[in-house]
Order: sequence, then structure tokens, then C-alpha cells
Amino acid sequence: IHIGITKRLRSVEAKAGENCTFECILSRESSEKCTWSLKGQPVTDGGRFQISRQGRKYALTIKAVSASDSGEVVFALKDLSSKATLTVEGEAPKVSKELQGVSAKIGEDATFSCELSQSGLEVKWSKDGKSIRKSQKYEISQEQTLVKLTIRNVSEKDSGEYSCEVTGGPTSKAKLEIKGKELANKFIRELKDAMAEEKSAVSFECETTQPAAKVTWLKGTKEIKAGGRYEFMQKGTVLILKVKDLEKNDSEAYTCDIGSAKSTAKLTVK
Repeated sequence: IHIGITKRLRSVEAKAGENCTFECILSRESSEKCTWSLKGQPVTDGGRFQISRQGRKYALTIKAVSASDSGEVVFALKDLSSKATLTVEGEAPKVSKELQGVSAKIGEDATFSCELSQSGLEVKWSKDGKSIRKSQKYEISQEQTLVKLTIRNVSEKDSGEYSCEVTGGPTSKAKLEIKGKELANKFIRELKDAMAEEKSAVSFECETTQPAAKVTWLKGTKEIKAGGRYEFMQKGTVLILKVKDLEKNDSEAYTCDIGSAKSTAKLTVK
């Protein structure tokens, strides 16, 4: 007696993580063995797949479906077959472990990492809003749900806010702080050119952003030593060179050198 299908498979829409069941009912019982396939691959009983039969009713249950399960489900028995589609709505991408702030010393490597809710997601890295691409400076990697950005040989200019944006999902942000950096001292008030009479005295004055640790005064290219007609003063961030009892040959360029910056002015003795 010919066997037919009285109830065919029905397509199923499910959300990620749900269980879903496909059922097929034959017109009468059969001793023949059935087969199930998902996306063209045979399915066997066990793990997330549960295959059952009760009389004329055949069922396939898929547990904890994910977006990658979406595809065609086929039931076959001898020359009978029924097809249906499983559509799984992927869960919205999430960042399950946010980026953490990182601090590194100049010359070290710094690594940011964050954990995503699922693998296979696309991410875009940025620094202070500007896109970062893989290069000798930046190493970008992705293993399963873990994404990483390594900044090689960091310098002061690498400090800032780094972000990892998940395509179609959220953005995680954290800051890179460079340790042990000393802001270079510089002049906020430069030396000014001066004119003075012979036998009189003149003072050159300049100011730095922070008290200078080492100060060298130069006349032309030669270092000036304190004493005699030369007097050096340092009042906090203010540096002063006083030249007394001026002579014609004192007409020259005078420089204050603090190591990280120099300031120069001309003296004209009349």
C-alpha cells in the first residue's frame, strides 16, 4: 500500500537560543528508516539534535538554535520527502567584557582587548575617532569572541581614547595613558634684544613652563661662567643673566639653554 505524507514540515522562525521542532506525519506507519538533514548535512540523534518517532509521527528537535543554523530542513523516507526552512534571528551583538584602560611606558607595547557576545562579528578600531588599520604600528586580532588591538612601541602621541565598534552593535571605549612621560620644558617668555651704554649694566630675562633643572648661558657659542662681570639668577621659573661694567666687545648674541629649548637675544653696546 502506498504511503503518503498527511502533514508536511512547516517552516519555523525562532530567536537565537530557543528550541524548535519540525514534525512530519505519514498516512500510515512504516518500517523504513527516515533521514533528516539541515543545510544539506545529515543530522543524527544526539547533542543539540533530538530525533523521535511515535507511530506515524516523525520529529526533529534542534536545541538552542543560533543564526548559523538558519537553512533548509529536509525529512526523507524512501521516496518521500518534505522540506521546510529554519530562520533564526541572530541576537543583537553585545560587548560582554568592555575595553579596560591601559597604561604603558614609552617604548613598551600596549594591548586593548574586549569580549563579544558571539564570534564572527565585525569590529572597527579607532583612536580619538580616527580609524585604525592593521600595520607595523597596530596589530589587530580576533579569536572566537575575543578581539585585540596591540599598539607597538608606544610614544607620547599614542596616548588618547581608543574605541572598538561592533558592526550593528555597541562601541566600547578606553584610554591609553603613557607613564613616565615628562613634558618638555619650554620658554613662555623669551629673551629680548637689548641696547646699553659702555660701563653700564644690562639684564637678560626669560621664563620657562617649569623650574629648569639645568641652565647654561652662552655668549655667542661659548659658555659663560658665573662670577666677575656675570651674575646668574633663578627665581622659580624666571631666569636672569646680568652683565655688569659693559665693554664694546660684549656686543654679541646671548643664549639661555635649558636642554629642551633655547632662547637667544642680541646685546648692542654703544
